[in-house]
Amino acid sequence: MLRVAVSGYYGFNNTGDEAILAALITTLRALAPGVDITVFSHCPRETRRLFGVRAVNRWNPLGVAFSLLRSDLLLSGGGGLLQDVTGVRSLCYYLAVVALAKILGKPVIYYAQGVGPIRTRFGRWLTRIISNRVDLITVRDQASRDDFLQMGVNRPPVVVTADPVLAVSPAHFGPEAGAAVLDRARGEAGEEAEGGEPPRGVRPPGKAAAPGVGAEKASLRETPEKPSLEREAAAGAGPGQTGSGETPAGGGEGVAGGEGCTPSGGNPFGGCAAASGQAGRRPDPRREPSGNGSGGAAEGKAAAGAGQPAGRVRPAGEKKRRLLGIAVRDWKDCYEYKRAIAAAADRLVREGWEVVFIPFHFPRDLQSCRETSWLMQEPNLLIRFKLSVEELFSLLGQLDLVLGMRLHALVMASVMRTPCVGITYDPKVARFLEMTGQPVAGTVEDLDGERLYEEIVRAWERRQEIAAHLEQVLVPLRQRAWETAALAMSVFYSRYPHRRGETGRNGRSQGAAERPSKGGRNR
Repeated sequence: MLRVAVSGYYGFNNTGDEAILAALITTLRALAPGVDITVFSHCPRETRRLFGVRAVNRWNPLGVAFSLLRSDLLLSGGGGLLQDVTGVRSLCYYLAVVALAKILGKPVIYYAQGVGPIRTRFGRWLTRIISNRVDLITVRDQASRDDFLQMGVNRPPVVVTADPVLAVSPAHFGPEAGAAVLDRARGEAGEEAEGGEPPRGVRPPGKAAAPGVGAEKASLRETPEKPSLEREAAAGAGPGQTGSGETPAGGGEGVAGGEGCTPSGGNPFGGCAAASGQAGRRPDPRREPSGNGSGGAAEGKAAAGAGQPAGRVRPAGEKKRRLLGIAVRDWKDCYEYKRAIAAAADRLVREGWEVVFIPFHFPRDLQSCRETSWLMQEPNLLIRFKLSVEELFSLLGQLDLVLGMRLHALVMASVMRTPCVGITYDPKVARFLEMTGQPVAGTVEDLDGERLYEEIVRAWERRQEIAAHLEQVLVPLRQRAWETAALAMSVFYSRYPHRRGETGRNGRSQGAAERPSKGGRNR
């Protein structure tokens, strides 16, 4: 049996990184059925429960070393692991795991890494020394490859593939989970109003807008109620996974090698990714669903029911409101960009839009969303509970437009064929938007409310053009995302040809391959 260790930013409740892990597991299990996967995680118990894999505490050096010793291959990635903007300690951690694997004689592959910025001289030197000793480097964009070459990383092949999340098919996510999230957010907003609280986004008389205002009345201790089995099924939860993605208190300590863990083998995307019975076959990207079924994002939603989320009956005479999702985060000491977002969002609400704030890194982004929400004069929605990967994909599919700072807010929305407008705080965001032909409204340092409003309106007017371009761009990107896993397997089997065929011994037990649907996207 092939044993693979995976190192990345996992177990931190960052939905973008959890989506990377889910996609990585899905593609590996499709190409190597029966593969035994061990993830180095901040919360190993949660990772085991959600993804049906072995998991060890990433901060336990003995556990990590033992897991590497029993593994056949280390995958470092995906995501932007190699950077020192958030501190050189993070860079040193991931490179130390790679160095330990090489000391133990294990093949190492960088899995769709996003590189940089690496600004310190020490960081660039350390990256060059260790990266030149790995077996294969795959990166998610050309700029990352250029960064490696500029640092002097030239011994292993550096291959441009794509972000692992782009391997996901939008056909796997129906509208029910996203509609349930919106209904719950609207219900909570209504309960606040009935309870004497002003609608979210409208400040009480005499109360000044200030960073963090409103945080006291809805604390971070809030957690969703335990979902029923029916809700789990509606949200597409797999074995041992709740539709809400809620986790027990405390992540738990992983044991070396995942002892005591019996991987469920469930599909990482739960019931949304139905078993195809095609284990070992890579889906043909040319059969990628059209996403909207009828062209542009809004038109596809209209074709699926006049833009109305499944499961919600619109009262007679109620006018459909366009939905704008906003995903913001804190960045250094910048704050004025939140005022610009709030000003633009207010204008859109007055023109008939409904605005919903979506925290991607929970609960870290929740405070940023709250602050921006309270800076608005008009009512808006705030998702105050943690969303699972499945729920977030489904929710993004229900939106008409996404305004995002987080890279994977833009990536996941694009997968669901929802047009995006980006705000850049890191080169990786600008790289993706340029690659997919979607607009940049500005940076966190110079964002202007008027320009942001104009970019959103322009993107809405160009929605059919953007959606058509996404359709053309994402098909080859999806193929390249699958090629990352194929390259990893080929490197391992070229080194150990006698190990071919071992992964098929109990292949069906670890989950079936994903297969694109011929039909259009279910809205």
